[in-house]
Amino acid sequence: MARKKKEEQSVKSDAWLATYGDMITLVLCFFVLLFAFSTLDAEKFAQLAASFSNSTRTINILSGGMGEGLTEKLGNGIIEMPMIERVDTENTFDNKGEESEFQKLASDLKTYFADSDMAERIEVVAQDEWLNITFRDNILFDSGSAVIRLEAREALEFIANKLIRFPGMLIEIEGHTDNIPMRNSSVYPDNWHLSAGRAISVGHFLINEKGFSPYQIRTVGRGEHMPIAPNDTDVNRAKNRRVEIKIRQGDDMDSMIYF
Repeated sequence: MARKKKEEQSVKSDAWLATYGDMITLVLCFFVLLFAFSTLDAEKFAQLAASFSNSTRTINILSGGMGEGLTEKLGNGIIEMPMIERVDTENTFDNKGEESEFQKLASDLKTYFADSDMAERIEVVAQDEWLNITFRDNILFDSGSAVIRLEAREALEFIANKLIRFPGMLIEIEGHTDNIPMRNSSVYPDNWHLSAGRAISVGHFLINEKGFSPYQIRTVGRGEHMPIAPNDTDVNRAKNRRVEIKIRQGDDMDSMIYF
């Protein structure tokens, strides 16, 4: 009788082990879940990073979203979100972070003319979709003449060699004069004819000597009718005597924008 009583007490005293075992199992499952949640899904992280690819800053991710030196580890070996290297792109010309063809071309032209004695008489202005080159005063032609000066041919050669690489560009050449009437000229009765003759001379140079297509070229004589300064002083009249070469990408000359 005493032996049976001792066996019953032993069974009752060991019952807590089942509950304890269940609890340990649940705790283990809990920590396994924590570990699973803390592990980085590389594919999802890459998708998240790609969604920021159009921002002003670029995110560089190594293979799998993690790399040596880019992660911080906790003492238990669980990996946190990688430390992302950022690249600054503030010094870009456009939203794509790349310099346009016109801006590259303008940079080359400005560098070339900066080293010559024509730097102050040639102006180069560019935007994403157009380029404007202005030859001031009589840099291309002598007074009353539409024959290109020998000293200016080198500048036109350099420009033409740059432009010929872009066959899709449309080129408009505008001649401008001051308001002083033509005198003693049997070829050009007035400034309008002179400005047109100068534009045509540059056009002929590009077509006949540099191989441009006539369909790329348009020449316009503006005479004295589109001044950029009042014709009241010698300095201002010199500003108005100019030839402008306007370049733009397009399919039709009618799409040229006047600027």
